[in-house]
Amino acid sequence: HLPKNSGLSYVLAQHLSPSHKSMMVDLLKKSATIPIVKPVNGEIILPDTFYICPPNQNIEINQNNQIILSDVGEVRHIPRPSVDMLFESIAFVKGDNAIGIVLSGTGSDGSRGVGLIKGEGGISIAQDPNTAKFDGMPYSAVKTGFADVVLSTSEIPSKLVDYMTHPLNIN
Repeated sequence: HLPKNSGLSYVLAQHLSPSHKSMMVDLLKKSATIPIVKPVNGEIILPDTFYICPPNQNIEINQNNQIILSDVGEVRHIPRPSVDMLFESIAFVKGDNAIGIVLSGTGSDGSRGVGLIKGEGGISIAQDPNTAKFDGMPYSAVKTGFADVVLSTSEIPSKLVDYMTHPLNIN
């Protein structure tokens, strides 16, 4: 459902087992309207491109608009990769242009990050927990009070386009 030529870049941190071989990039490439790629460390983020974090890595962005990948290490008490780490980097680098979207997943990862994005003037979107296969992450994001809107996944792309056209009217 993502629009072509929106000028937006997308970065996905998906929780996976460190030993899991993800097929997400190959599967999404077949039906996507924009390039879907597995990023490499230091790669410059391009508009209208969707980056999917590789397994056993954390993903962040830096002030030079580059992807920063790091090994998740042996820390067992945080999700892998950390959505909060990604959102924190987006909040501090993009400021009021930051957008964070929390989708289906278990736990509360992303909840701290939506607060950081809001604190920098960006916007936060949560998937409607009633439409999520796993409602823990979106429910937790909604519960923070920092989600600007709560939508089904099919509604999110058009809301992003609306926001790009009318940035002061997210609701």
